[in-house]
Amino acid sequence: MLIWNAEDPAIKTVIEPFGYTSEKLDEGKSLFAEVETLAENQRVEYAEQYNATSLFVEKRQEAEDKINAMRKFTKFALRNIPEANNILKFSKALPRAFSDWQLAVKYFYERLQEHPDWITLLSPFGITAENITQNLADIEVLKTLQESQQRETGDAQRATLARNAKFDDLHVWYSDLRELARILFEDADAQYLEKLGITVKS
Repeated sequence: MLIWNAEDPAIKTVIEPFGYTSEKLDEGKSLFAEVETLAENQRVEYAEQYNATSLFVEKRQEAEDKINAMRKFTKFALRNIPEANNILKFSKALPRAFSDWQLAVKYFYERLQEHPDWITLLSPFGITAENITQNLADIEVLKTLQESQQRETGDAQRATLARNAKFDDLHVWYSDLRELARILFEDADAQYLEKLGITVKS
């Protein structure tokens, strides 16, 4: 309101000697438009980050459910094979950090692939070599989703920094004009302050 209403001839005549020419007011309008554009871009980036994060969390949960079930079934089916216990590390919990978790899960599936006879023992649970191959492929997809989520997070953070920096520029510009208007109009022409959107104490 302040920037546009400052073009009122009665107001502009008073502020123009202080440098608030048409060009200067256009500068303020441009800053305002840039802030609006950057704010919209930030909203878009955060929506994309939210979607990427939601998809990653959903797919990781699905992968965790699969590996937890697979480890449970495998531990039972191979309970009489000491070598399996050592190789598949049943006694060791899976890491929580994704980078370590996905490596541990890949290791588990790959070791199973190296022992077709173990996979045969898992068949009563409905587990096949094709299931294990698919689960491994799902882990690769999950890695891609995590990379996308991290990228979107970075984009959202950069969009916020850009918006905030431009908003700071606008705030300085706006505050200078607002303060000048208070000085010029507060006593004799308070109605102009109201037109500029500046609260006047009664």
